[in-house]
Amino acid sequence: MTIISICNGQYKYDDSKMLGRGGFGTVYRGIGADIAIKMGNYANAERSLYSLQGMVYGQKAMTNDRLDRLAVEELKFLKALKHPNIVTFFDYDKVGNKLYLVMELCDGDLDKYLRPSMGKMNEAQLAGMIRQVSGGLCFLHDKGVIHRDIKGPNILTKGSQFKVADFGIALLGKNFDDEDVIGTPAYMAPEYFGHNVSSYNSKVDVWAFGVVICECAMGWKASPGSNPCQKQSWRPENLQNVSANLRDLLNKALEINRDRRCSMKEVNNHSFTRG
Repeated sequence: MTIISICNGQYKYDDSKMLGRGGFGTVYRGIGADIAIKMGNYANAERSLYSLQGMVYGQKAMTNDRLDRLAVEELKFLKALKHPNIVTFFDYDKVGNKLYLVMELCDGDLDKYLRPSMGKMNEAQLAGMIRQVSGGLCFLHDKGVIHRDIKGPNILTKGSQFKVADFGIALLGKNFDDEDVIGTPAYMAPEYFGHNVSSYNSKVDVWAFGVVICECAMGWKASPGSNPCQKQSWRPENLQNVSANLRDLLNKALEINRDRRCSMKEVNNHSFTRG
């Protein structure tokens, strides 16, 4: 057991108290505060993708100086993102080749509702979850941030609250290049798969959230590595035992044509969401 101090001693953690591992690195529970501390190796100039709790800068190598400048800019940006349905990012520290990210501690994620012991969400619970998560995503979209990896493990729970988390592949900017195809395949929108769209926008998050809503409504999990737009069972019209109002929301969120797909604000304002 070793106690690690970061941010000039402001935050500490016990390296034997691991909460989990992810794409970025290892997550620990902080000491003396309700915080989680992510620790990972600092990105270097030769990586093809630069992901840093927050931003991807495409498939281009960068100098260490530029990486450092971008890291500072984006980490400061993350600290400024404050919303009740966004996991709060408190601070960061770089020690040698290690990067530490200090954030709000939560107690679980949305996937717990897909376990047999929990059972699927009823529609009242589902509407509350959609209202909170879409509110957080609207906030991000208004700031020009596209999450790009919405899925159950990236929607955390804290008591009765739902919070969007893990901006490992998010992007600043309202559009990004079609060469940067990044995400979890089972939740990726049709435009990722060559449906004649030359650039992506925030509606990729709408599609992904639509798949998440389907999961919670039906109590089953998206197949890893699958492309939901090619599976007819994923279409809202084939879902069983859902209300007409929920089916209408899903039809709009899972519209294959991006231009006709609803926005996240329309998800948030839908009559199903608002009850």
